Amino acid sequence: MAANKKMTREDVEREMERAQRTDEQSMTIEPGQATPSFTDIHPNLDQAYLRGVDLSGLDLTDASPRYRDLRGAILEGTVLAGADLTHANLTDTMRTEGADLSGVTLYLAHLEGADLIRTRLEPALPDFLKNATYSDDTCWPVGFDPSVYGARRVGRIGG
Repeated sequence: MAANKKMTREDVEREMERAQRTDEQSMTIEPGQATPSFTDIHPNLDQAYLRGVDLSGLDLTDASPRYRDLRGAILEGTVLAGADLTHANLTDTMRTEGADLSGVTLYLAHLEGADLIRTRLEPALPDFLKNATYSDDTCWPVGFDPSVYGARRVGRIGG
């Protein structure tokens, strides 16, 4: 599957299953060898076009989806704990109830209009939102102040 190809939830699940089988069958790490990164194991998901894709219920723990286009994606129950979402575009991300974004890195991410109100958002780093942008219509968990973590409010950039 080529990068930037629009993927369905089934495509993502198929790629994750294929990568897991490959991992189990042939990915052995020799002493002193570096541990493979998420993109080493799942190369077709890095920089993937996931705009509007329903990723509900998927476990993408420790994923590294840099430059990922997740505009309008559905993340209901999706686990992205520890993921590196640097540069990710989560504009208008919706239906995030039960999503786990604990320990994520959201440097330079676009969060304009994202609905994060029912999302588990527990920072691991004090500046995990450094230079991330959000708008007046971004919905945060009750009592959460994004500016404390380095995010900045901007006008609506569009989705």
